[in-house]
Amino acid sequence: MLGKLSSKLTEKDAAQLPWRLFREFLITLLIVISFGLIIGFVFWSWIVDQVKDIPGSEFVVQEVESLIWILPLLCLLVVLWMGLWTLRNLVRPLGQFISRAKGLLDFDRDVGEHELSEDEPEEWAEITIAFNQLKKELLANRNSLTEKAIQLEAFVQSLSDAIVIVDLKGHCILVNPAFERLFLLEERNDIAENKTLLKEVVRSPDVIALIETTMKSGEVKREHISVWRKNKEVHLSLTTAPLRHPDGTLFGVLGDFHDVSDIKRAEKNRIELVGNVSHDIRTPLTAIKGYFATLEADIKAGRAEYVERYLQVIEKNVDRILSLTNDLLELSSLESGIQLRREWVSTEEMSLSAVEQVRKKHPSKNHRITVECIEKSVYVDSRRIEQVIMNLVENSLKYIPEDREILVKWDRKPNGWQLVVSDNGPGIEPQHLERIFERFYRVDSARSNQIEGSGLGLAIVKHVMLRHGGEVEVNSVQGKGTQFICHFPSFR
Repeated sequence: MLGKLSSKLTEKDAAQLPWRLFREFLITLLIVISFGLIIGFVFWSWIVDQVKDIPGSEFVVQEVESLIWILPLLCLLVVLWMGLWTLRNLVRPLGQFISRAKGLLDFDRDVGEHELSEDEPEEWAEITIAFNQLKKELLANRNSLTEKAIQLEAFVQSLSDAIVIVDLKGHCILVNPAFERLFLLEERNDIAENKTLLKEVVRSPDVIALIETTMKSGEVKREHISVWRKNKEVHLSLTTAPLRHPDGTLFGVLGDFHDVSDIKRAEKNRIELVGNVSHDIRTPLTAIKGYFATLEADIKAGRAEYVERYLQVIEKNVDRILSLTNDLLELSSLESGIQLRREWVSTEEMSLSAVEQVRKKHPSKNHRITVECIEKSVYVDSRRIEQVIMNLVENSLKYIPEDREILVKWDRKPNGWQLVVSDNGPGIEPQHLERIFERFYRVDSARSNQIEGSGLGLAIVKHVMLRHGGEVEVNSVQGKGTQFICHFPSFR
């Protein structure tokens, strides 16, 4: 019987099931009563035939007629007993199904799967199959929803953007760690749990206004705002989007805070770069043009005593333009990912070569430059690292007084090598240390025109170190000196 049952009980079948059971019970009742009446009539007819010739049979017939109606009553009692027995078999599993149906509401409780039995009524067998199928589908949906919820939670928590969801009353119902880091002095886990008002967490009127605008209009809004975080201005792109129920009713607003400080900074640096390059090129070109005009006038007038001097000035300015151009090209090639030519080289030979080139370039400088090599050889691009040493030594020459000492030192560390270029000059003020590796950034802007160089030397040092998989840092104490430390990863 069980093999013939449908695997699913349709909604139509489920709705007609009680009436079907009632009809079957009523038909059974009518059949049994009719059967009892027929048997009683046949029995009464037989008795009458048997006793009709016997004297006093009228009395027997009357007794039989009075008793003949007892038989349908007995049949009715049998039918009622059968009905109660059938009802018991139908109702007995009902308590189990009610318990299991309630258990479906409690996902943490395993209600198990109801087993089919051979003596189970066909109707209950169909319900059992449908119930088990429903349980499987509910469990599958629950597991799918749980998995998606975990994935969504992990996604939101790992976002670098600050995320907040507020209800229509302005209470925070979801925040991620990035939001807490942006707007709170320390991370908390109770903002969403306590449904804290957004205006108590975010002190920016622009943020509150944009979220309220989205609540009223039900439209996506986007705006650039700025907030202060630890005495530092943070530029944000804020996008607010309405959240709706499936029926379209609004229940909240999502706010996405994307940090665009780096983009703003890059845009500012680009503008400064264009301005600095234009200035650094225009200045020597103006000087060249002026000296050419003076030279031309002197030649026409027959005055030749200053020609050599003019040519020297012109040559110096041409070299300045070439130096700037070469540094820009060098920086561009490093940023584009140029392939390094690594090899094992002597630290002493490489350092002495760099120092010698610096001395030739600045013959008037009278500084003591010392090379100390505890680590004898390193695996690097020798031309690039020689350039690093030259740029760091030149940087010291520009800013420290005469007769001061510059030390170039190679050392061995547990996880690689270390190049240190230090001096005992005046040092660098703390506010300049963060930006010292930016293009064209000068510590002493008042003397920028007096200091030779393109202003790209330290930026080149930074990118050469990055290409080697290392980094450069600067330590400085005012009045005692500055120390540039280049860290190289080990390749042994």
